[in-house]
Amino acid sequence: MSGGGAAEERAEELNYSEVGFTQAGLRGGPLPPGYRHLRVSRRLTGTNFDAVSQALLTWGVHAAAGVRMESKAERAAPGLEVATCLGVGRATIRARCRIAWVEDSENCAAFGYGGLVGHPFAGEEAFQVSRTADGKLWFTVVAYSRADRWFSRLAGPLVPLFQRAYLLWLARAAGRISRTPIAVP
Repeated sequence: MSGGGAAEERAEELNYSEVGFTQAGLRGGPLPPGYRHLRVSRRLTGTNFDAVSQALLTWGVHAAAGVRMESKAERAAPGLEVATCLGVGRATIRARCRIAWVEDSENCAAFGYGGLVGHPFAGEEAFQVSRTADGKLWFTVVAYSRADRWFSRLAGPLVPLFQRAYLLWLARAAGRISRTPIAVP
């Protein structure tokens, strides 16, 4: 049997079947049952939507929060596989995901990705930067997940606390980027 057999194919499969619900969830729509739901929204103090929206779609918000993103592309795109890497050295958790959807419009930049087989959690997470009609910027995360590995199940009640802290850390990073001075031509 040649390399790239069933084990590699399984590793590229999503570990959940309810794909894309985060996109509607960002607009207040329902998230699928059987998962822990999380919605976090923070107003950003800056006004540079272009900087923070582009940073979100090119892994810059994650990088500003000290989270390493591995990807074969520099920009989010549907179907792209990425890995979120947390930790140092041998203590790094490398969580592989596939981007389910991307939005890049005049007042909104967002993407949602879901866990691949082997990810600590089954489900999907979406990140959005939006600009309201009065120019206010918001960073919002919507997720639905459940433990999918022994160590994530073992963490039990600590998981929601860690997830919320992680998302607030990303929101702070987005806030710093939104305060980048706007370039004047």
